[in-house]
Amino acid sequence: MADREDLNRIKKQQSLRRRVRSRAKLVLDRPQVETLLSFLELTVKQHGCDDSFKYTIEWAVQHRVDPRALVESLRGFDATCDCDVVRLIVPAKIF
Repeated sequence: MADREDLNRIKKQQSLRRRVRSRAKLVLDRPQVETLLSFLELTVKQHGCDDSFKYTIEWAVQHRVDPRALVESLRGFDATCDCDVVRLIVPAKIF
C-alpha cells in the first residue's frame, strides 16, 4: 500500500502532466495571457463576475483571438468564468 509520500508524489506528477497538456492547448502566448489577465482583473473588479466568460470573450474579439478556442483552452485549467481565469491562470506556472 502506498504511503502518504507516495500519494503526494503521484498527485504532483498528475498535476504536472495536466498542466503540460493544458499548456499545449492554450491558444495564447505569455504576453497575451498577461494582457488578458490585466483586462479581466480590472473589468471584474469594476463590474463583478456573472459566472460566465463574458469579458474573456470580449477581450478575445478585440484581440482577434478565436473566442471558442480560448474558452475551451481556459477550461483545461478548470476555469469556468472570468474570475476563475484571474484566479487559476498563473503565467509563472504555465510558461
